[in-house]
Amino acid sequence: HREVIVLGNAGRMVEQKGQMYLLMAARILKSRNFPFRLLLAGTGRLKNQLKGFCRENDLLNEVVFLDFIYEMDGFYRNLDIYLSASLHEGTSHAVLEAMAACKPVIAFNISSMPELVADGLSGYLVPFGQVDEYAGRIIELGTDRKKMINMGGKARERVEEYFNFERNIQEFVKLATP
Repeated sequence: HREVIVLGNAGRMVEQKGQMYLLMAARILKSRNFPFRLLLAGTGRLKNQLKGFCRENDLLNEVVFLDFIYEMDGFYRNLDIYLSASLHEGTSHAVLEAMAACKPVIAFNISSMPELVADGLSGYLVPFGQVDEYAGRIIELGTDRKKMINMGGKARERVEEYFNFERNIQEFVKLATP
């Protein structure tokens, strides 16, 4: 009996955030008997449509709709893997927060994602829309706890190295000082 892997995503439930791709991946995970829970934090106009998809595809036991969460630290702490399925994104704060919480990230290889997620090191980047490959990466990581924890550590290091706000401000001030 394998342990249940906790997956999560946070964001407005709108087309741009791509949660439907996550539900399509969830359907694949279930068909392959991969034990998981997918926590979706957020609200938006697609919520009823997403819930309908879960009903139609018998995913109501696996997918949990959490509405808007004020205490995000606890949300990230409870995850094994953070999932992003955005179609386009500036710098995703949710991805950075998940990485800061030592969680590996699986995302589509779009816009700024390669700057955030080092493919194969702090998570995986999947060609956009390739739901089969996306599900495969979840299974690959979810069945190798050591790799999952190692990648989560690398994600944290990456945030500290490249996205440390205070240090970046200090660097900026040094550059701006005559």
